[in-house]
Amino acid sequence: MAINHPSFGTLDDNRIIFFDTTLRDGEQSPGFSMNIEEKLRMAEALAELGVDVIEAGFAIASPGDFESVQSIARKFAKDGPVVASLSRANAADINASGEALKGAARKRVHIVLATSDLHMRVKLRMSRDEVLEAIERSVTLGRSHSDDVEWSAEDGSRTDPDFLCRCVETAIKAGATTINIPDTVGYSMPEDMARIFRDLRNRVPGIEKIVLSAHNHNDLGMAVANTVAAIQAGVRQIESTINGIGERAGNASLEEVAMALRTRHDALPFRTGITTQRILKTSKLLATITGFDVQPNKAIVGRNAFAHESGIHQDGVLKDASTYEIMTPESVGWSTNSLVLGKHSGRAAFRDKLKALGYGDLGDNAVNDAFRRFKELADRKKVVYDEDVAALVDDEVVRGNDRVKLVGLTVATGLGVRPMATLALEVDGERRDGMATGDGAVDATFIAIRQAFPHDVTLKLFAVQSVTGGTDAQARVTVRLEEGGKLVDGQGADTDTIVASARAYVHALNKLLAKRERTAPPEFQKALSA
Repeated sequence: MAINHPSFGTLDDNRIIFFDTTLRDGEQSPGFSMNIEEKLRMAEALAELGVDVIEAGFAIASPGDFESVQSIARKFAKDGPVVASLSRANAADINASGEALKGAARKRVHIVLATSDLHMRVKLRMSRDEVLEAIERSVTLGRSHSDDVEWSAEDGSRTDPDFLCRCVETAIKAGATTINIPDTVGYSMPEDMARIFRDLRNRVPGIEKIVLSAHNHNDLGMAVANTVAAIQAGVRQIESTINGIGERAGNASLEEVAMALRTRHDALPFRTGITTQRILKTSKLLATITGFDVQPNKAIVGRNAFAHESGIHQDGVLKDASTYEIMTPESVGWSTNSLVLGKHSGRAAFRDKLKALGYGDLGDNAVNDAFRRFKELADRKKVVYDEDVAALVDDEVVRGNDRVKLVGLTVATGLGVRPMATLALEVDGERRDGMATGDGAVDATFIAIRQAFPHDVTLKLFAVQSVTGGTDAQARVTVRLEEGGKLVDGQGADTDTIVASARAYVHALNKLLAKRERTAPPEFQKALSA
């Protein structure tokens, strides 16, 4: 049965809406915070991927969140995905979301309120009647800011079924256009999710006129299975994140749901707007921005997802890939011909390769900087692979607005010699030098950075991973820093592990500076006073 939706027009029953919350729920993961420029870059990538709704943030959470939502809303001022902002069921939150979303061509106010007896008693300290009143009041206010209002029942999967039906009916009557039932703590089994949504469809008046949505957490490792069960039970919007990031064990992984729908079209005869060939690029961009690589055996985007070591498997794949591959690597963005450019390749060939890898218009400055680093890399590496190009381009793109830049590094080390690092930073255009010794080359480098740009942080994580194989492979280093209880992750890539380490530390340092310097725009104060 078709639904007339304010943001999408007539929706056929076989169309699945992808609601991405990487920039809101995903960013709530410890160490995953992004600055405004990084969020804008991710929002652009999500739009190119074909996401229908981008939850840009929680506008009232902080001045920085408000500014992020506002910036993303303005980015899609003429067209693009629906931009959503999360709100609790109170006037200040909803008004802040409405104000931040004003610039978007299509906008959604997303309101959440807990409905389980446990949450109402312990967290809200509200009765059932008070919750129902809050639903009606908040959704009505949300409709004054947007025709598109989503209402979510926090801890909905553990809510009394009869009361959940009353809550959903109240939200629909007040004007909600999407109803979301989250498995907030990842407690449900697939049969639970199916029962909840079938129950709602059978019992709630008017539910045929709205879109049902599922938001599943992965605490028991069932987020994707629960999402698929919800789709089979009538849900037509799924809420997910790139790489499955999010609170605790994360959310349903967008790439896994999208490829389940594509690969098992026989059992899931639905269509989406996702361009699956852009999945890998989007996944890698998020990993670069956040500093968190996906585990090697991660479905769809892990580096081992299409690897075959067993002789039996290799023999079968060589004869017919479908013997052991249920989808092609190309369908999600992996390249079959990864051997690419060399030191004699020109700028035109480099641009063509960027286009083939799924990069859009990066701008001349970003391309020039990336090309310069490519030439330096090609002089040092025997062979340059697609993964190398992607790593250095992402490394350059996400640092386009950094205040602190690494401009020089020399390290002296050896057996029986105390390591020494001499480096140069550029801070807001001003050169600063540092020199230090340490327990190792990396330690000396980090101490030198702190000497050139004094700051007090705790190093919580240092991890090194090879981008490709071989002794000349680029190293991708992840550094996690803590300051005042706030965690940030930085990432850097280079054939020299020490240089990659310095890049990663400086990247993390820039994230800390961005956290410190976020100030409240006038619109934020105006929204709060409304």
